[in-house]
Amino acid sequence: FQSQISTDVHVSLPSAESGSAELKVVWPDGTEETIADVPAGQLTTLQRGADGSSVDSGPLPNWPDGASTGAAPGAEGPAIKTEDGDVLRRFRSDPSPEVRAAFLALASSERAYPHLLIEHGRAALDAARYRDALAIFRRAVDGRNDLSAADAPAFEGLARSHVLLGRIDLAEAAYQRSVELDPDYAIGHFNLAAAYAHQGRFAEAIDALKEVQRLEGDSDRVVGAMVENAGGAGDTALAREYAGRWLAKYPKDAAMLVLVGKVEARAKNLGAAKEHFEAALRLEPRNTEAQAALALTLKLLASSPAAK
Repeated sequence: FQSQISTDVHVSLPSAESGSAELKVVWPDGTEETIADVPAGQLTTLQRGADGSSVDSGPLPNWPDGASTGAAPGAEGPAIKTEDGDVLRRFRSDPSPEVRAAFLALASSERAYPHLLIEHGRAALDAARYRDALAIFRRAVDGRNDLSAADAPAFEGLARSHVLLGRIDLAEAAYQRSVELDPDYAIGHFNLAAAYAHQGRFAEAIDALKEVQRLEGDSDRVVGAMVENAGGAGDTALAREYAGRWLAKYPKDAAMLVLVGKVEARAKNLGAAKEHFEAALRLEPRNTEAQAALALTLKLLASSPAAK
């Protein structure tokens, strides 16, 4: 198979009595070359550089029991894919978790395959191996001078690893790098907003959310986060604007009524907060969040100077 670095070719020749073979290679620029003494029964990398071609061989990694062997599977077989749907490996039957992990570990051991490292890192996150995930995502990007928009998910993975390890400051920098590489990477902008909000930097969070809105419109996550962050920033008018637009389309959204009620309560507009919590409870009488918020609001109203 050919790596993403076009001057590398990786081959494994069947074992032979002679222990080596002669190989004819056609490089991407059309140049043909015959390379002698290519070791058989090993994983061999043929690399073409300014000083000519080189051959580097090592033992074939052991593949776990249960991995697919033999003829290539059909185009409809189970596959491991990237986030964008690119097929990394297709199997003849559903691979076990052990086989999937072995494939990702084996394939991502080569720096020529950063997208495999990304998938391997995500698998580590799913398994709650956060430090391992951090190291894997770093391998996908460290020392490279060819980073592009396609590498934004690696920095998003780095950031998530930092978040799960309690380092929001490092996560912020990684999220920023992800959207620098791909300004249209919505999840990067959204999670950057969350990192800002976690630090109480609500105005910056709102700016990041506006980028998400540019990409996906008034999605539920955008509107909800905008209402919450506008409330945190003390911009009650902005929170009302977004909540009003949403409730005009979805008037029975109890969660949004509770959220905007909390914004009003934070702004000490207790009467408006009470109305929103009551409206939410008319829709969902057993909504415990609305019940608790209303109880607290009524208590505050009862103790306010206007009530005396």
